Amino acid sequence: MRKLFLASCFIYCAVFSFAAAEGQVIKIPANSQKGFNWGYFLYLPKTMDRTQKQTVLITPCNTGRFTDDDAQTEEWIKEEITDNAYVYNVPDGLGAPMLMPIFPRYSTDRDPHGFGRDMLTIGGNRKRVDLQVLAMFKDAREQLKKLNIETNKKFFMSGFSAAGSFAEKFVIIHPKNVLAAASGGDVGLPTLPLKYYDGYPLIYAVGIFDLEKLTGVKFNLNAYRKVPQYIYDGADDTNDPFLYTDVYGPAEKGIIEQVLTSDIQKRWQKSQEIMNGLNANIQFNTYADTGHEPVNADVIAFLKANVSGKGLNKITPTNTAMPDDVKIKIEETVFGSSNLIDDEPKSHINPTDIVFILSKEQSDWSRGRYEKIRPQCPFTISDGKNLLFTTKECRGFFRVNDGRVAFHINIAQEDFDKMKKGVKYYLHPLTKSYEVNENAYLIKN
Repeated sequence: MRKLFLASCFIYCAVFSFAAAEGQVIKIPANSQKGFNWGYFLYLPKTMDRTQKQTVLITPCNTGRFTDDDAQTEEWIKEEITDNAYVYNVPDGLGAPMLMPIFPRYSTDRDPHGFGRDMLTIGGNRKRVDLQVLAMFKDAREQLKKLNIETNKKFFMSGFSAAGSFAEKFVIIHPKNVLAAASGGDVGLPTLPLKYYDGYPLIYAVGIFDLEKLTGVKFNLNAYRKVPQYIYDGADDTNDPFLYTDVYGPAEKGIIEQVLTSDIQKRWQKSQEIMNGLNANIQFNTYADTGHEPVNADVIAFLKANVSGKGLNKITPTNTAMPDDVKIKIEETVFGSSNLIDDEPKSHINPTDIVFILSKEQSDWSRGRYEKIRPQCPFTISDGKNLLFTTKECRGFFRVNDGRVAFHINIAQEDFDKMKKGVKYYLHPLTKSYEVNENAYLIKN
């Protein structure tokens, strides 16, 4: 966990700021008079050149968890910015300020962070969260100007998973406000900017049949076509929103089955075919050997290539295909109780589990390939002379607090008890797929 400290506010009194690993995070409180009923965070990366005019990056929030406690929501979203490299390395790579809204995800909600249908019909302080985002952006420009940071009138938008869903839906409703956008992990279910397909009315959020009725604004196809967009998924992504009751209602699911099919990859291919027929500035990509994982290097490259907002400047996507002879390099091994592991992943593993950490070079590509790597996991454990026991397959997949990817292996209590305190224990892979650093030994304290 990166350490945070409270600093004196410098924009106006109600604002507080704290340090992050690679920049500064500023909390802006809700201001209903300005049009936003929820606060937002601004992230200012160290890589930003404050003497140059900036394009703000808006990244929708996605806690991945439900809670009815607004303070908990805010804490989770703050941690997304300060502790999740998948979030902060995009603004770091762009050298651009990032805005992230603090929208809740209550236990009774249906897809609030993915900007589902309910978010266009709900009232109260979450009415039209898309318009609240626009109000936040307007306010953020004012806040940044007080810091002598000039900004463009249009913004970048990027997100992954539910946040990616929010981003691509936002472009449909507000294309004139977005300079360029990148979204991933919507798993074959981008909202189709069509009212009908094959005679079926595509209600929101499958399509835009009733979008004008819900928003009061007519869909602007010409403006939508002009927005450069990068929309991607992993070929091995199985995190299918179609399967969850908190994302799509029965009516939407029925349309999806009829028009796109319930098969995740066939649906993704069909969606691309339909949208490619619109002649819009969209580059699609499917990453080989990749699961539900963002590919931020390409997101950064795409947004940089399309900073003019004119036409579509395609990028050459990263080749993520996993070589047959790949060597998975284990750099370090620890137990599940190690201080290298933050509280959230610790809650899912045992203190006695063996955790092995991959090299930084491999951490960027390995996490999305969990299902391909996992079957190759068995190891023997020895003290250098005597074999103690053999492990089973890998379990969970997470990042330790310095950003490296790690697996963990459950071991039986009786096997753990065989290990003596202060003795070095070594991992010996049973397949040729692994390479273990000679210093990657375990010591039981």
